[in-house]
Amino acid sequence: MRPPRSLLVGLFLLLLALPGLQMRFRFVPEVALNGVRVEPGKPPLTPAGWWRGEFQSQAEAWFDDHIGFRGHAVRTDNQIGLSLFRESPSHAADRVVLGHRMMVYTDLHVLAYDGIDAFLEEDLLKAARGLRELQDALAQRGTAFIFLISPSKAAIYPEYLPDGFVRPAALRPATAYERMLPMLRNEGVHVVDGHVILEEEKARSPHALFPPGGVHWNRYSASVVLRRAWQELGRQLGRPLANLRHRAILEDDAPSTRDQEADGANLLNAWHVGHADWRFPRPDLVIDDSGGAFRPKLLVVGDSFWRVPISIIEDLGMVAPRSGFLYYFNRPGGPDQPMGDDAEDMVQGVSWADVLTADAVIIETNEPGIGHAGWGFIEAALKRLRRAGVRPRP
Repeated sequence: MRPPRSLLVGLFLLLLALPGLQMRFRFVPEVALNGVRVEPGKPPLTPAGWWRGEFQSQAEAWFDDHIGFRGHAVRTDNQIGLSLFRESPSHAADRVVLGHRMMVYTDLHVLAYDGIDAFLEEDLLKAARGLRELQDALAQRGTAFIFLISPSKAAIYPEYLPDGFVRPAALRPATAYERMLPMLRNEGVHVVDGHVILEEEKARSPHALFPPGGVHWNRYSASVVLRRAWQELGRQLGRPLANLRHRAILEDDAPSTRDQEADGANLLNAWHVGHADWRFPRPDLVIDDSGGAFRPKLLVVGDSFWRVPISIIEDLGMVAPRSGFLYYFNRPGGPDQPMGDDAEDMVQGVSWADVLTADAVIIETNEPGIGHAGWGFIEAALKRLRRAGVRPRP
């Protein structure tokens, strides 16, 4: 027996009304979406705005952002494209590139690997000279210095990029990283090059150096680079630091939320992203310390790649209590706001007094953004150091 036509019409109308009802009453928890999002404000209704069409476009944007079941709909649509056509969302603000074996990359890292960037030669040279000048100024105060380059996933694992997505090696221009390295060598900057270190580790280790669904390095590869950095700091300071090593390396089939191992996959905003071959190394990290290892007062200016090394350093107690880890310009004013002269302008409670009394300073920059080294910190620190009596580099 067929259901009455009125019942079918009623069900259809109910389905049409459900998003609006959800928008008004929120009787089902909304599903969150990941990534950069600018929330549109509720537009004011004015005669001028109506006649110019501004109200209509703003109202549409606001309605699209607040409609009920938006997260459910977006994730379902993205899952269909991902599962059936292996497509990543094309309208996302944080563009994601989906490679072989469901390997996730960011558009920024892939473009940088393909030699597409905005860094001029004079900008890279200025950055290299600024690093050397800061290194010399800190050395006058007995402070060790490292410029640590964290690697790009696209540069370490280019073999998983989609076919034809980047130019052949013979046609690909040099990256900003490749162009700046000779400048750093000529200037004599103390560099710990995570790219080179992980290329060597990749050749001899069976363990993944980047999580398949993550943008950032994993705990295993970060610890390998951190160990080299610690050795270099010990050499400069002339004192033994704690020796970081792997007591064992196990493997898991699930990503770690603490270490951002699915941050790239999360940007796809689908219900499930994964591959049967995905494995995640879990290093059992220890330090060899008989009680005589020096724990330096460390200041690090870094980007998001420094989060995993921070957790390693803090978990193992590798530094002095007054050490500081900060993202320069990570303040309400945004990254373009200039750093003030007052101590309280330093973020996360790190004052200029901490800069001037640090045993060691590390500036960490990810490979694609190498020309932004220090994000203005170098110039501000040099000004402070000169006020403290440090002579400029001849």
